This record gives sequence, C-alpha cells and structure tokens, in this order.
Amino acid sequence: MDDSAFIAVLMPNRVRAQQMRIVGWFLLFWSSAIGIYVARVVGFDLYVRTHWQVVDGAVIKYEGKSAQLGSIRSRRLTYWEEFEVEFDSKRLGCNTGMSWAVPMLFPCIGRVRSPGSQSLDVAESWSRRHPVNSRAKFYYDPTTGSLRFAGESILDLYPWIAIVAFGLGTGISLVVLYTSQHRLKELNTSPPDYTITESSAGTQMRDDDLIDLKLP
Repeated sequence: MDDSAFIAVLMPNRVRAQQMRIVGWFLLFWSSAIGIYVARVVGFDLYVRTHWQVVDGAVIKYEGKSAQLGSIRSRRLTYWEEFEVEFDSKRLGCNTGMSWAVPMLFPCIGRVRSPGSQSLDVAESWSRRHPVNSRAKFYYDPTTGSLRFAGESILDLYPWIAIVAFGLGTGISLVVLYTSQHRLKELNTSPPDYTITESSAGTQMRDDDLIDLKLP
C-alpha cells in the first residue's frame, strides 16, 4: 500500500474511512432530495407538452410579485410574474371561471404564472418576452383550467442550478462512497499496527534506545 497517495492521507485509519463513508451517504441523501425536485419539474413539463392543448391568445396585463419562500431558517425572496391573458378555448370549453361578457376574438380569460426565481431580472424577462397586447400561444388544461405559455425554452423553465447541484452532489457522493469502501477493505486486511506512522515508530525506537542506555 502506498501511504503517500492522497487517499491514504485522507483516510489514514478505519475511523477516518468510516467518517468519510458517512459523509458520502449524507451527500447522496442531499442530492437525492434535489433530484426528486428536479424530476418533478421536468416530469410535469413533459406531461404538459404531451397532454395539454395548445390554444391561441393574447396578454392583457401582468404584475410582478415576490414572497419569502422556504423553511423558517432559510427563507429566500422569490420573484415571479403573474399574467392575465385571454384565449380561445374553441371546443374545449372555458373552465377558468372568467370570460368576456360580449363576443370577443379570445372570449376566455385566465392567469399564467411564470416559474419562481431568486433573480428579479430573470423574473422580469418573462414580461419582456410577453408584453401587454402581444399574441401568444398557451398550453391549456380544460379539466382544471390551468394555463402555461407554450413554446418556451427549457433554459427558462428548468431549475438549472438545482440540476447542476444534483449532478455534482451525486458524482461526489458516489466517489466518496466507493473510495471509502475500498479503503476500509484495505485497512481490514492490513496488520493491526499498520496505521502507526514511520515518524511515530522512529520516535518509539529512540525512546527504547534511551532506556537501554540508562540500564546498568
């Protein structure tokens, strides 16, 4: 075994190797929680694209909003844009609870909420792409009356910071778990006094020599 290697320095004994394995499991649990969140966002987006109907409409107005979201200890200010839009539901029926009282090109009225972001500029980019009186296409769910902008890039829809954190956390945790497990196997097959360093062994020898010199 080459004790000059980085792994040997990082995990010189069984206790340290077991501690690193605990760290690896913690990172894997943390990244798994992020992965569940990412999977829900991506899965819902794919469901919307394949099951909701695309309808034509226009933007009536929008309003920027914000709120403190998260746990009590880690509350963060989240921004989003809330749009009021009109659209033609055609034969699907208007199930949003709002509609024009007079015949209109887009008789049904609904609301669209942009994804939340901790960046105000990212949230406001939605209103820049969809100004008042601009035409737009929407994904419409006639069962619930829910609406979402159609044709948006996944760069603006997916939580990329969370995706990167999931990838890094998963990769690092797997490396730590594999390395610590491999190191434990090496240490379990090594002699009991293997963890004694060369310097400590040298110190012990010098102490024995001094004791021998003092003997009559």
